[in-house]
Amino acid sequence: EVWFEPDVFCEPVVKNLTFKGNKLENGDIICFQKAPAMDNEKHIR
Repeated sequence: EVWFEPDVFCEPVVKNLTFKGNKLENGDIICFQKAPAMDNEKHIR
């Protein structure tokens, strides 16, 4: 689910569950977040 008030919030989807198990239905919005590239030294703390 995605909420826009007060800020944008997305519930994570569990990869091991089905659409039904994740409570996904027709019309739901799925957001994808790309993992950052770890080949750059500025990402290492």
